[in-house]
Amino acid sequence: MLPLVDLALSIQEPGYGKALAWFALVFIGPAIFGLLLGLNIYTGITRKILRRLHLNTVHVIPTAWDWKFGNMGEQWVLVILKDGTQFAGLCGGDSFISSDPNERDLYIQKVYDIDAQNEWHPRESAVLIAAGEIRTIEFWPATKG
Repeated sequence: MLPLVDLALSIQEPGYGKALAWFALVFIGPAIFGLLLGLNIYTGITRKILRRLHLNTVHVIPTAWDWKFGNMGEQWVLVILKDGTQFAGLCGGDSFISSDPNERDLYIQKVYDIDAQNEWHPRESAVLIAAGEIRTIEFWPATKG
């Protein structure tokens, strides 16, 4: 970015060259750099390269909760509570997963009852599950059709 500023500053003609160069240096450059860093974290390119070099690194995402729900698309879930109660459901675009580390609650948009033959029967309801009640969550990809 600095060569662009040097080029703009070397222009002696009146105009917007200097202002445009400084705008790019101050606003556009950091935005592009931040975008590249975010893509690196999302794709894990640097982490994969370091793993190939047999270097172990600390993961940039602090918890499995954040990692799983941070990049999860629409999926079927089976939530088992500490008291053994089960909630099966569709965790999609209208669901909500808290990102607050102190309160990991879960809202499932479409809930199903599971009978003795493991068949899922839709309810006409959703469910909000408090953070401290969850024992395990199982995931299956939601397929169309």
